[in-house]
Amino acid sequence: MQLIERESELSTLSTYLENIRTGAGTLALVGGEAGAGKSALVSAFLDEVAVRIAAGSCDGLSTPRPLGPIIEIAAQLEVDSALPRDELFAAILAALAQQSTVVLVEDLHWADDATADFLFYAGRRLDRIPAMVIATYRDDEISSNGALTRLIGELTRLSATRRVPVVPLTESGVATLVAGSGLDAEEVYRNIRKCLLRHRDAGRRVQPAGHGS
Repeated sequence: MQLIERESELSTLSTYLENIRTGAGTLALVGGEAGAGKSALVSAFLDEVAVRIAAGSCDGLSTPRPLGPIIEIAAQLEVDSALPRDELFAAILAALAQQSTVVLVEDLHWADDATADFLFYAGRRLDRIPAMVIATYRDDEISSNGALTRLIGELTRLSATRRVPVVPLTESGVATLVAGSGLDAEEVYRNIRKCLLRHRDAGRRVQPAGHGS
C-alpha cells in the first residue's frame, strides 16, 4: 500500500518496534481526525512487521460489549477469554512476555471501561514486556467526549506511552494521491476539508456517554 506524507509516522512506529527487542514495550497512541488515515497508516506498518500480531476493535454501540477487543486479542494469543477479568489480564501479559508481539486496539474512542482498564494495566507493565500496543482513536472527538479526554490524559502519563499524531493530507499530498485520475486536486482537497470540519462540528454538538459510546 502506497502512503502519502506518512514517512515520519511509519519511521516512528518502526523505532518503537525496534525498542521491544530490548524487552521494553511501548503503548503508541495513534490519534487523528476521522478520515485522516489512521487505519491506513497502521495497516501499512503491520504489513511490514515480522513479529506476532494480535488485533481487536472497539464497537461503536450504545452499549459496547465489555472487553470486546481484548477478548478478540486473547483468542489470537490462545488465552482463555472466559477467565475472570484480573486473571485474563495477567494471562494476556504472560502470553505477550513469551515473544515479541504487536497488539492493536482500534477505535479507542468507543472503548468500554473494562477495555480502558486493560490498557492501564498493560501500560504500567510494558517496561518489562517485549510488546508494542497500538491504540487508534479520533482526536477530534476529545473536546466533546469527557471520558475519552480523561482516558488519553491518563494513558499519556504512563512512562511507556508515546503519541503518534496523524494529520490530514496537505493540498500537495492530495494532488499526489489523485495524480493521473482525472480528478481536480483542489476540489478534492476542499471536499476533504469540508467533510473533516463537518464531522468535527458534529462531534462538538454531541456529548457521548461512557468511554466514547
